[in-house]
Amino acid sequence: MHRLPSLERTRVRPTCFFPEAVARILSSAAAANAPCWNQAARAAVSPRDVVAEIQGIVRDIRTLNEADMDEEQEGLVTSMLAYCCADRRMVEGARAAGLRPADDGLRIYDAYAAASEACLDMLLVIDVFAVERAGADLYRFVPSEAVTNLKPYRRPVPVTAGGGFVIRRSADGAEVLLILRRGVWDLPKGKLDAGETIPACALREVREEIGIDAVHLVRRLGATIHGYPDDSAYAVKTTHWFEMETTERHFEPETGEDISEVDWVAWPEARRRLGFESLRRHMKRIEHLILTP
Repeated sequence: MHRLPSLERTRVRPTCFFPEAVARILSSAAAANAPCWNQAARAAVSPRDVVAEIQGIVRDIRTLNEADMDEEQEGLVTSMLAYCCADRRMVEGARAAGLRPADDGLRIYDAYAAASEACLDMLLVIDVFAVERAGADLYRFVPSEAVTNLKPYRRPVPVTAGGGFVIRRSADGAEVLLILRRGVWDLPKGKLDAGETIPACALREVREEIGIDAVHLVRRLGATIHGYPDDSAYAVKTTHWFEMETTERHFEPETGEDISEVDWVAWPEARRRLGFESLRRHMKRIEHLILTP
């Protein structure tokens, strides 16, 4: 069998992705005439459909085989978080009066990995957007309400996820597929499963949440970082984004995830409609990639 050195180089496990992709073609194309195939898949499939599916899978493979992008160097990370080492005395002071990094000689970290390695005791998570809204300087004063894991203190834990900007283009511009989840407009995304690659995670989550299989990767679109309480911990979630495409026009929202609507929305309107500031800012950051012909 011919070896795929690029797959080996990027440590992509073919078992995570390719059998499922091949099965979509073979089970549809062969079911009607081959009794060994699933009898439920007897719908006729045209050669054009099979070719289109193969072409989409080839694009997925190319994206899976790309060397890892240094998203930070490319300027494609939108993070709403910063970090600061603390002890119990400092935590109590931050609850009462916020943080004064310059006065107290505190280092502010941009990246969770560096902060978690440096901080031997407690690690505070700062909402940078909240600091901006308060008109404060992150390195001089952080209001207590901008320290997001204080009340009560929750230990930060990293979470990895993948999601998609499903795009269609026309003479009128670009549209992106939004989902309505619990009454808030969002993008399809979800957490990484054990043993799963990030591109495979992004594809799986998008397919599940919009209810179709015919979605394919186009390219990477950076990452967003936000946080939220998760029981006794505080999740620091990095979501890796991909541009995707589909020829489908009818979708089935995943009601089990409280998704009630899937809608094509023009890019400028989608930026206004999204319910999360980190996503609105990320759309602005990657806009040149989407809107430039």
